[in-house]
Amino acid sequence: MKRFTRLSTAVIIGLSLTACGQKSSEEHFQAAQKFLANDQLNSALVELKSALQQDPKRADYRLALAELYVKAGAIDDAIKEYQRASEYSDNNQKFIQDYINILYLNTNYSSILELTDNIQAYPKPLQDYLLIYKALAEAELGSTENATILFKQLALSEQEDVANFANGFEALAKNELDDVKRHLTAIPAASPLYLQSIYIRSKLALTENDTIGAIALLEEYSSAQPYHLLPQLLLAQSYVKSGQLKQADEMLQPLLKKVPQQPLVNYFSAIVAYDKKDYPKARDYIDKAISNGFSTPPARILAALIAVNLQLENVALNHLETIKNTLSSYPSIENLYAKLMLNAGNTDVAQQLLSEKELQQSDIQLLAATAFELTKQGSVEAAQNLLAQYRTNEPLSANELTTLGAIQLRMSGQRDTAVRSLEQALQLDPESDQARVLLLSAYVKQQEYTKAMALADEWIADEEHRTAGRNMKAYIAIISGQLKVAAEQIDQVLATSPKNSLARLLQASLAAEEGNTKLSQQRFQALLDDEPQNIQALEQYLALSKRQSDVADATLRINKAHSAEPQNYNLTLTLATLKHGTADYKATLDLLNSIKVGQKDWLPAHWAYLIDTLLRLNNPAQALQSAQAWYTRQPNSNMAAQAYMQTLYANKDYEAALKIADKLLLTQPEHLKFIGIKLQMLDEGNFNQQLINYNNTLPDPIQQRPEVLYFLGKALAKLQNYDDAERILLQSYTKQPHIKTALFLAELYGRQNNANKGISFIEQHIKLQGDAPPLQAMLAQLSLTTNAELAITTYETMLKEQPDNVLALNNLAWLMLEKGETQSALKYAKKAYELRPSHPDVLDTYGKILLDTDDAQQAKTMFEASLKARPNSPEVQMHYAEALVKTGNKEKAKNLLEQLADSTEQAAKVSALIKKLGL
Repeated sequence: MKRFTRLSTAVIIGLSLTACGQKSSEEHFQAAQKFLANDQLNSALVELKSALQQDPKRADYRLALAELYVKAGAIDDAIKEYQRASEYSDNNQKFIQDYINILYLNTNYSSILELTDNIQAYPKPLQDYLLIYKALAEAELGSTENATILFKQLALSEQEDVANFANGFEALAKNELDDVKRHLTAIPAASPLYLQSIYIRSKLALTENDTIGAIALLEEYSSAQPYHLLPQLLLAQSYVKSGQLKQADEMLQPLLKKVPQQPLVNYFSAIVAYDKKDYPKARDYIDKAISNGFSTPPARILAALIAVNLQLENVALNHLETIKNTLSSYPSIENLYAKLMLNAGNTDVAQQLLSEKELQQSDIQLLAATAFELTKQGSVEAAQNLLAQYRTNEPLSANELTTLGAIQLRMSGQRDTAVRSLEQALQLDPESDQARVLLLSAYVKQQEYTKAMALADEWIADEEHRTAGRNMKAYIAIISGQLKVAAEQIDQVLATSPKNSLARLLQASLAAEEGNTKLSQQRFQALLDDEPQNIQALEQYLALSKRQSDVADATLRINKAHSAEPQNYNLTLTLATLKHGTADYKATLDLLNSIKVGQKDWLPAHWAYLIDTLLRLNNPAQALQSAQAWYTRQPNSNMAAQAYMQTLYANKDYEAALKIADKLLLTQPEHLKFIGIKLQMLDEGNFNQQLINYNNTLPDPIQQRPEVLYFLGKALAKLQNYDDAERILLQSYTKQPHIKTALFLAELYGRQNNANKGISFIEQHIKLQGDAPPLQAMLAQLSLTTNAELAITTYETMLKEQPDNVLALNNLAWLMLEKGETQSALKYAKKAYELRPSHPDVLDTYGKILLDTDDAQQAKTMFEASLKARPNSPEVQMHYAEALVKTGNKEKAKNLLEQLADSTEQAAKVSALIKKLGL
């Protein structure tokens, strides 16, 4: 019988997995210990999570997880696990000191004070060590008097290392640095205070310009505490200062992967790249440093020197222009600035600076090289001023804490730490607007609306900031559902400033939140009449219009705004988003390609829409190139990683895509979306055993999810373990009767030559869950060999709803031919051919019907085209032989069939055909 075109279910996307046996919590824990011993942190994390699923109150499991997080550098997570371990433990003496040390390194000073409030239950030696950290925490929090009392008490400790540490701090308060070093040097390496002592000694060495001595101490400290960022920055800048740029580069490269946006890391990396004369890379690093807040004169000078070497004199001039009032401290750079001003046509400024000195264009490169050495020697001081690393006997200032908080906010997993830094900054300087804005933003992200409101109220109390404070309070009130409060604040702003843009924007948003869509639209329209390029208003008005299914006016306004300002990045991106939403992907791509902003400044939405548009335009290779560029720039961005993974998947590079999935799952091993994506890729890449193995590592609740069971059932079916596959798929279907599961089960029954069971299953599914075209296609497919009339009826029904369904047209044509209704068969086959003229099955079906209707010449052409696409099909070769005979080429037909008889399993059919054709 004719081999019909089959409906594949492999393209259906979903999730799956199930349990194939479950380990005990202790077995999971022991497995984790083995993985930890080999530094296989991801595998250890999975095992520990599984153990804790079963025994969440086991203190030793929590402690192991805390230590794993410390190794991975996820300090905030480690602290949470130490806290839980302490709660569930009868005796936390074994790890309390490690716990407090991590709190200290993470600047959780208030938590240290809480833990050390009552330590009488601990043995005396341990009490002294804990009191050391209490004293350090008091000092960091500005309670110098309390710290002094504690250090004076601890200086009399029977523990020599404790006494030396405390005496060292007393000497430091008196600025008796030789005594400080003497006491700290006496602390042995076996002491729990040794690492703290060498860290303090390294800072003293830097204060005394003993860079070589500081490097030795910092190397030892950083080797033992690799997750502590600030000492690594000190070490990197010490390498730079001493000219050890190779060592600096080796230190900086891992930091760039860990904290790619950290400004000082990028600044020092720029110095190293400049020394190597890798100016493009140096520019990328210095731009990141400046854009992330490190905009000191040395940074601007280095940026200018890099730009000069790249022959970007205008860029260099812009950097120096921002620090022109400080250039008198840098004579060589002042000369460079003068020359750049002269080249730019600013003759008066250049003459004033250089006193009519004769200038030559060639001098610029020499001046740049000379000035670099000055910048290199000044880099340590710049870093000291930013992070206050060298003032060990004084707490951080408000500005330093604000800068530190801003850096921490950009670092993954450091938001809690950032909040603490910013809160301390505001305590020290309540007038700091920068700290207040950063802290308020952090509170909103953490949904701590009461604290955010309190900050806004402090602004409202100040006349200079009152309007900004009321607008901010209104915004917080809207997102937290306090609509009356929002209305009151907005009304008060508009009473004194009726044209205040932000208040009007919030007022329009408030109307939408209150359910008054018409009023909200009117307010957005009034605002946009006055400010047609207001991008926030345009975006929110468009979103509101989409919800009302009427985007005509919003579209018109966005187009007009873009026409008036075609180079505006945000307007162009908004218009591209609008075009993408209407499936006008060519226009979307044209708009995105028209943007002149460099890739380093692209917003995540820009990358995401570009990649998705390229995929929709069937250009996966270019989409992959763009995704790779995004991921390279932002390797720690989940959005970039997901886009890169998606495009690798679209390009069928499953192994590379799976590596990205594993990276995402490393930090979020129970993230259902990431698990589903990995399972889908394992399924489509036919990594069936690997899928089953991965399933067995998942916690039981995830294994039992219906979408996870589905994938496991498919993997088992592909490995021809049909009984287990059916059992697992039925479990999935029982939990969630999804159409994809029903289709695969039916297909599975068909594979086992039980088409009737598959038909019954699909019919029952339709009865209970409703019909859909894929279900009808499966019914027809299963009926081909068991019930031709049912198949015909099903395909006819499908064609009423989907008249261009090629599968239905082709298979119905063949069925009608077998039934003897050649004219109907010809009609269906011809339409299938018009829709898919290169499909080998369609060509064969159409050719056979043409042959049976005496159009042998045209039939021969169809068979030849089919064999070109699929040359080894015995069935098509036999049809072709018939056409050759009818067109007068018996010799060629005979040779073809004789070769076929020797090489095919269908020898009997071939012999019968030879006899029928009289060959």
